[in-house]
Amino acid sequence: MTPTAPVATRRAGPPGRAAKPTPALSGPSPLEILVGSVLAAIFLYETTFNLVPSSIRLPLAGGLAGGMVLLSLAWILISPRIWRLILFALLLLVASCWLIGEANGGGRLDFAEGIRFLLPLFFALWVIELRRAINPQLLFVLAAGTLIIATFSSILRPQAIIGNVLRLPPFTGGEDGAHASAYVVALCGLLVHQLWLNRSVSKRVAWSFLGLAGVLLIGMRVATPIFMLLNYCLLHILLTKQLGTGNKILLWFTVVASIVAVLFWHEGLQEDMRGSAAASVENLGSGRVGTWLGRLELIARRDLLKLLFGSGIGSDQFYSAIWWWEKKDSHHDFLTIVIESGFIGLMAILFFLFMLFRRLGSDGMPLAWFLLSGSSLSNALLQRPIIATLFWLAVALAALRVDRRLQANWREQQIAYRNRRRRHAAAAKDQPRRPPVPARRVP
Repeated sequence: MTPTAPVATRRAGPPGRAAKPTPALSGPSPLEILVGSVLAAIFLYETTFNLVPSSIRLPLAGGLAGGMVLLSLAWILISPRIWRLILFALLLLVASCWLIGEANGGGRLDFAEGIRFLLPLFFALWVIELRRAINPQLLFVLAAGTLIIATFSSILRPQAIIGNVLRLPPFTGGEDGAHASAYVVALCGLLVHQLWLNRSVSKRVAWSFLGLAGVLLIGMRVATPIFMLLNYCLLHILLTKQLGTGNKILLWFTVVASIVAVLFWHEGLQEDMRGSAAASVENLGSGRVGTWLGRLELIARRDLLKLLFGSGIGSDQFYSAIWWWEKKDSHHDFLTIVIESGFIGLMAILFFLFMLFRRLGSDGMPLAWFLLSGSSLSNALLQRPIIATLFWLAVALAALRVDRRLQANWREQQIAYRNRRRRHAAAAKDQPRRPPVPARRVP
């Protein structure tokens, strides 16, 4: 790792707003200790989930989720700012949609599901605002350590057949948690890349762990996080590299071909699982397409009140002709939000995300597309609350990078301003003084 400057402890404003540099304290501040402890707890949960008894996994997850939501709420209420209160009001609007949906015949309010959904959004607001208290070295150790644990788990344990597909054994998310493990690996890779962009780790170290994450993802055979990373890489390269027209066309072709190859690879795995006789449009994406068509029909039959406010949190659980053996959600983040929170709730969530990303410019666009591309094809990060906290850490690192750039611009402007004043003062001093003109006597 390359050395970095001490982290300033002043509270940060909205992402992308320049703040005057402040001197660092001689030791870690209480705020840095608090943020570091929360990050350590998140990564500890991710890496030890499969080691704890199954009877306490859900209570442990609920306690961690509830604690982080309460911590975020306390911070917002103790230190209210206009920007924070606007985002807080948007989350309250989503919760209000659930209450209206429940009152309109949606059933019993599922408080635990509400906490699960709101956790990553509250955490996003909390960690992005407190981004200056993040220790890059600690974050790298946690992310890289998780990838190393996943590697040793894959080497020491035999491959497992999960969903009738032979995969590397999951190290988190449960004994059949191949998807959870793949998302954690992808997000740790994303964190390492953001740390490299922030010059907190060297290129050689960063690409070593990125390569390791890629090998693990291929072995885990989960298509969605690979699809999300390919989308992220495409937009990142297009926004950061000066490419000619021919190179841009080649890049687009390569990435689109890679995405199509991943999707066909995924369908090939599912074909092996189902048999060729079951191939149809509805069965694409492990049955997602057929389920989405059914959910769209359900939404189209709703009355105006349910279209606007939904039917309440946790109500997107149905049997379908394809997934007939158990109730499942839509496996599509936006469809789930429309069913549970209505179109008003969907607009509130999208505006919340827009407010978080709008000041990050080209630094935030690849991350935003990483999130949205996954939500457009699957139940990705918005349905995986504690895993999603790793994504918002990556966004906080991008916000830190924007802060440093703005601070550097601010210093350059101050230096240029002082230099101009010195030049003007020197020019005025060097000019010869004219003798005073005697005043005319008025008769």
